[in-house]
Amino acid sequence: MRARTEKRVPVVIYEINANCLDLDEFTGIFAGRKKKKLYESVMMEIADAALDLFDIDTITFGHHDNHFHILIWTARDDTRMARAMHYMRDRFAGGVNRSLGRNGGPVWDGPWSYAVRRLPAC
Repeated sequence: MRARTEKRVPVVIYEINANCLDLDEFTGIFAGRKKKKLYESVMMEIADAALDLFDIDTITFGHHDNHFHILIWTARDDTRMARAMHYMRDRFAGGVNRSLGRNGGPVWDGPWSYAVRRLPAC
């Protein structure tokens, strides 16, 4: 009887950086806190949906004063990841605009940039 061999798949880590616009809705002494809370709550919803829709292993993110970092671990191909990033970008802008009562408007300052790190199969 032959032993089953498990196929080892390399893991890819996508590091995504996106600059956020300084929105007029966030003013005053607690502007930074309000913005961070809104961005994190919207991103949590999107991350949960993206994990299921795109069969991603892990998503983590962090918001700084003027930009976002998103790390995605997956064994999926680049085409699928491009769709996942597009989905997250559009959903994030829509979620922020809905929360602020806006019909639309920019949330991001320019395109997303990303770096890809391939880890060996384990």
